[in-house]
Amino acid sequence: MADHNSSRVVNYGAYGLILSPALPNDPPYENDPHSMITKVFYRKEDYDALRQKEKRLAKILGVKEEGYRFQPYERTFRTRNLPSKAQEILANETDVNQNQQNHTFSAVRMLHLGTSVSALKGSPEALEKLRSCSTVSLVAAIQKVYQTLAALAQHRTLHGDVHPGNVLFYLAPPYCDLSLIDYDRFSTYDEFRKEYQQGRRDIYGGPEVYSLLPEGLREDSWILRSYLGRFLHHRYVDRHYPKGEWAKQVQEAMTSHSNKPVSLHTVDSFLLSSILLDLLYRVYPFLESDASPASPASLPPQEERALRDMVGVLEEGFRLTGRIGPEEIVTRLQRIKNRLEGKNQEEQKNQTQENKQGMNQKQGKNQENKGCAVMGGAKRRQSRKQKRSKRRIISRKGRR
Repeated sequence: MADHNSSRVVNYGAYGLILSPALPNDPPYENDPHSMITKVFYRKEDYDALRQKEKRLAKILGVKEEGYRFQPYERTFRTRNLPSKAQEILANETDVNQNQQNHTFSAVRMLHLGTSVSALKGSPEALEKLRSCSTVSLVAAIQKVYQTLAALAQHRTLHGDVHPGNVLFYLAPPYCDLSLIDYDRFSTYDEFRKEYQQGRRDIYGGPEVYSLLPEGLREDSWILRSYLGRFLHHRYVDRHYPKGEWAKQVQEAMTSHSNKPVSLHTVDSFLLSSILLDLLYRVYPFLESDASPASPASLPPQEERALRDMVGVLEEGFRLTGRIGPEEIVTRLQRIKNRLEGKNQEEQKNQTQENKQGMNQKQGKNQENKGCAVMGGAKRRQSRKQKRSKRRIISRKGRR
């Protein structure tokens, strides 16, 4: 079990920092199915809010969903219990001086569900590993995380913080899995709107959310630059929109929406589609071509088609206006998955038939060889019998 000497800071954000491996619990948990991480909160109120949100999320997503679940610690952590880097970050993010060694912090243990998309994008080795996952497994993993967003949308709730650092891939080729983590900003639609009425200074989701900003903030150039920063160095955007065209279309979508009602059921899925399109264009460079050349991974034609079809579905979820929601994305991905699995089943059926034919041919050949051996034995026995008969005749003739 880890202690503060072996744990290190692997990430930090607006609500807390992440340590891996997890700090020890008291009593310790035995036989953890996955490796664990620790999240240390900057503020006790955020820790308390997350514990309340977990109860609400359990009713919406069920206990099998792992991205929101955590284990509270039975012990208290003080500044001196944390790695030096963690102490430095906490000193910068809170009013607690690094020298206050007895100050307590709230923390939880969580499953380590994989590598974030933000880390994957910068690692050629990780991209190659993702490329080694089966296409069926990849489609199923992506469908799974949209099912999570669809369940949230059905209850008029939002994850509220979908970005590349909160989308995790677990890679064990040919298997892969996808999870959405960090539900600190989970909220209902009404709570989300209320935040903007109270002066929230950002745009989360599609550009139409601009109209939720208080009028005094709508001309704030920093807010627009911050929003457009989400799409910098975005492989899909760079491929399909000439320089400056994306920003122009985003601004047009903002202003043309005016004060019409804002539907929030695609807020999370719009951003997730953006993240996955960027990643897929990095993993499979052949997607940047409109033609269908042989892919670098030498994928079978049906798998390359499935990847292109999946990109087409994600494009529909990433449209600036008139986009489809998470429920429809789940349905369309299921069709792609069914085609792939149907093809795999057909291949297995053909292989089984080939194996069966091979066995029948082998059995036929063995039977033929067996027949030849029997007939040959009969001929040999008949020949020996004839020879013995001749010897007896000769013998009788000799006695006469």
